[in-house]
Amino acid sequence: MISFCEKEVYVVYEEEINRRQIFSYYLHNDNKTNIILVKNYNEEFAGIITYERILYSGDNFIQREKLYVGADIWDNAYKLFEKDKNIIYLPVFDKNDELVYFCYKSVVEKEDITKQIIKVYRSGVKYKDKVCGRRTAGSDYQTIQCGDEKNINRLRNAIYRNTP
Repeated sequence: MISFCEKEVYVVYEEEINRRQIFSYYLHNDNKTNIILVKNYNEEFAGIITYERILYSGDNFIQREKLYVGADIWDNAYKLFEKDKNIIYLPVFDKNDELVYFCYKSVVEKEDITKQIIKVYRSGVKYKDKVCGRRTAGSDYQTIQCGDEKNINRLRNAIYRNTP
């Protein structure tokens, strides 16, 4: 599932990048979750650097992919995440080429959500007139969105009809 978040970013110029210094930055003061925004001297976006990129991407540690706000943002995000497994965050820009937020691929996939909805439905957990559930991912909890029982029934029936 694709999700969006805001992150604090630090800026470095592409012409001044030193891999050793950036790696040292990530190792100090628990900076491993920070994102470094890379710009060129013309103040144009050149990429981002994350701790994971600097560890696993060799000399290609500047991630240059980005997304634009629009109707096709979901499809484009899935394509980029599938293309490069080392992408953790994708910067999202508006039509004025300004960074507005980051996109990331959640641990929970569409298929997992469907399985969880069916499991919760079968267990009969109810909150008022809605079916709800909770899923554990490591030590974090992710709430599965509640849906009307009527819609859950439709989903369940559609899945069963399409199952061999």
